[in-house]
Amino acid sequence: MDSPEHNHDEGRVLAGCFAIVGAVMGSVCLLAYLVVTGFDLRLMFDPAFALTLSSGDAALFRLSMIADCFGFYLPLLALGVYLWRCLRAAGGIALDIGILFLVISTLLGIAGAMLPIAVLAPLAELYSIGDGTAKHAAGAAWVTAIQGSQHGLWIMEGPTLGFWAVVTGMALHSQGARLGAALVLLGIAYALYAALMFIGADRLAQLGLLVVLPMQVLLIALFGIALLRNKIVAERMA
Repeated sequence: MDSPEHNHDEGRVLAGCFAIVGAVMGSVCLLAYLVVTGFDLRLMFDPAFALTLSSGDAALFRLSMIADCFGFYLPLLALGVYLWRCLRAAGGIALDIGILFLVISTLLGIAGAMLPIAVLAPLAELYSIGDGTAKHAAGAAWVTAIQGSQHGLWIMEGPTLGFWAVVTGMALHSQGARLGAALVLLGIAYALYAALMFIGADRLAQLGLLVVLPMQVLLIALFGIALLRNKIVAERMA
């Protein structure tokens, strides 16, 4: 069996690099999306806006969704697997469940990001050249796609990612890692986001995302820096 020291060091640099890349791509995602929507996250739900984007704005929207995958999902999964390997001996079954939930969250998140960009171009073309019936059909199809992402796939990130963040953060905190408490707060924030969406408080939930998502970008950057500085779990990651 590998020694604890070996388990802590194996993959540390790789996980740290993934985290730094994730922070950069997460920032690109947020900036591109906010440029397109002008800080009104609900605008993309309006077919008259989303399906009439200029070519430049449409490209920025696609960039934001691709950066979403490589910013908020895949790097976080890599970091999660590394932390799970470091902490699982002391974390018990909760960490095992947490890493499974993180995998589910990653799959849901990527599917939610890819669905809108897969249908945007053909629906925008139909909307631009079709008659009234075609415009209505294209608009309905777009609303279905974006609602499926936001109110179906992405909403489940709340309980899944939230559970992983809370149990992993608590395990880190028990090891003396200051970033553990911040990870717990992130998990609680995601759970609150999902709760607000479930009760129909969409606007409040969307406003909360303007705080939660930058918080996640900053946190994953801090994890990446800590890992690359060799401040691993056993050495009080902070």
